[in-house]
Amino acid sequence: MDLRQPRSASDTVDGDLRPMERLILAVCTSRTPADARSMADRTVRAEFLEQLVTGHINGLPGEIRTIHVIGASIDGELVLTGLDIGYPLIFDSCEFSQAPRLCDANILSLSLRDSTIAGLDATGMRVRGSVSMVGITSTHTIDLRYAQIDGALHIIGCTLNGSPSAVLASQMVVRSNVSFSTSVVSGQIRMIGAQIGGIAIFRGAHLHNPNDVCLQAERTEIDEGIWFDADSARSAATVEGRIILDNAKVGGSVLMSGVVLTHPHTGSTRKRLKGVPTSLQAYGLKVTRDIRCDEGFRSDGAIGLYFARVEGSVSFDTSTFATGAGDSTVEASLVDLSGASAGMVDLDFARPPATLDMTNVSVQVVTDNPSSWPGVIVLDGFAYDRLSSPRPVSVHERIKWLTRGDAAYRPQPYEQLIAAYRRAGQEHEARVVGYRKQHARAKEIRGISKIWSGILWATVGYGYRTWLAFVWLIGLTLVGWSTFTAIEESAIAAVEKPPQFHSLVYSVDLLIPVVSLGQDTTWRFDSEARWVAWGLILSGWVLTTAVATAIARVLRQG
Repeated sequence: MDLRQPRSASDTVDGDLRPMERLILAVCTSRTPADARSMADRTVRAEFLEQLVTGHINGLPGEIRTIHVIGASIDGELVLTGLDIGYPLIFDSCEFSQAPRLCDANILSLSLRDSTIAGLDATGMRVRGSVSMVGITSTHTIDLRYAQIDGALHIIGCTLNGSPSAVLASQMVVRSNVSFSTSVVSGQIRMIGAQIGGIAIFRGAHLHNPNDVCLQAERTEIDEGIWFDADSARSAATVEGRIILDNAKVGGSVLMSGVVLTHPHTGSTRKRLKGVPTSLQAYGLKVTRDIRCDEGFRSDGAIGLYFARVEGSVSFDTSTFATGAGDSTVEASLVDLSGASAGMVDLDFARPPATLDMTNVSVQVVTDNPSSWPGVIVLDGFAYDRLSSPRPVSVHERIKWLTRGDAAYRPQPYEQLIAAYRRAGQEHEARVVGYRKQHARAKEIRGISKIWSGILWATVGYGYRTWLAFVWLIGLTLVGWSTFTAIEESAIAAVEKPPQFHSLVYSVDLLIPVVSLGQDTTWRFDSEARWVAWGLILSGWVLTTAVATAIARVLRQG
């Protein structure tokens, strides 16, 4: 970096001062602005201002209290590098032919209003007050890297252009707010590792860096929130490109209500987003309140909040995503929350993304709506306490939700839904989901396990329809009763003094292996009826085992 020093006394300006320069010299000790708007010659030489600040101008009537210039044209490069300036620098409606240089300067405050500058080089600048740029037009990069500002940084209503970066502010420290409200920024705002003691405000701002990164704020620490929502005229921010908030820490909320994100960037280095057009990337973001992408929020690219930690809620209520359906120019969109945690997640989209990835997400409350479920929902590892919806959602709809776009059997989503229903006291719904879980599992298993699974399905409904066992018991009893009644006289006694033969009791005795009614041990048949008897014995053991399995499952769940 060029750290060119201010001109020395040997570089003093010409003896004949220009009219505007004489006015500045006359009023700088009285806090009165020097207004050039009514002058024919509005030119002020940059070297004059440098000599004035460094005390190398003769004829000063006293100590400088402020340099406040209005409507002047600053000719040349204003170099105030490394200077200690104990009074405000104020430039209103001025034009700078070259970028002012304030590298490593120590100043009281800086104000640029309605002015045109060719960029600003303020690397390492130390400001005891605030920096205010309102309504300015910058044709080159504003460089605030490593700057330390004890007050606020206001870049409001400005038009900033720079390639590739409009604003460089990495490692910048601002004790109060940083505001880009209603500004139009063409190029990247780069704030890697910055520290902001207040709010980062982008209300009504328009960030333009299509198909590239327009705001890079990874590892940035912001004490009171990031606001992209609408300004006082209800004009929401627009973003053309990608916002990066990887590993940032936000003490308040991330407000993106009504924001429109277009022209997403595909150059992410994150594995999950490689080659995916992405509008918001926030790997490992930590937020102490809420993330609100709602109230008309729209994104044409992916939203990646994986491993984000949000103490409040994440809301996509009434948000709109490009699904790519029927439009070959738009790629299918993605909301990736995998690994994230939050108090509540609102997924009641106005138009859902093509894919919603909730892998290993942990929340307390989930709000969604079947009418706006994405085409593909990945729920493996998704943990929640309660489900909510603006209308009642049947258990059969929830079962379809579990497997939406994912044909593979995954036990955890079923188990999680069962637990949520039980916490809500909906035991019937929990049993329905449990049954569907076992039915889905049965499609995946092979061999003997598949045969046993089929038996459990037919006899006790995997333990969730135990009444089926009584149906089988009654049906088989009727078969035995009718069979043995017809051949009752051919019954052979197995003991000397047998009890009277009863075909109904005999059938029940054969079917229930754990209870003896004294019939199956004292009577037998040698005809074909013995096959019926053996069939009842085998059926009894199968039913008993199936019921025991069902009871064991219930006890485990309890």
